[in-house]
Amino acid sequence: MVKILLFTANIVQHLDIVSLGLKKIQHKTNDDRSLEYVVNACQTGKAFFFMSAGGGFVVLEPKATTPISVNVWLAFSEEGDAIQQYESEIVRLASEIDAERLTFQSPRKGYQRALAHWQRDGINYHRSVP
Repeated sequence: MVKILLFTANIVQHLDIVSLGLKKIQHKTNDDRSLEYVVNACQTGKAFFFMSAGGGFVVLEPKATTPISVNVWLAFSEEGDAIQQYESEIVRLASEIDAERLTFQSPRKGYQRALAHWQRDGINYHRSVP
């Protein structure tokens, strides 16, 4: 698999792709977060926005838990399988803040196969950060 780099970006400069990605995610998951809510979270430091050169994006939400965890709040790629596609970079970013755990939530059952190395509890997925 080709390694895809994620880089920090200003979410406001990418509202077109974020809006498109959020709509597609909402259609698949019934997620009800608004674009304004996501933008506000990124602008206030609650979450962090990363772009890929291919036009996809990830929004990560660090959690001040013990151990430190990072929630993959949103992940979008036109090719699909965004978490799987960006996983090595998400792990790298999480390890930069000494996070020990990654989490995400999804009602979609396909993740059980695609991310079988993640532990699952209902709609909650988690894995350790090496």
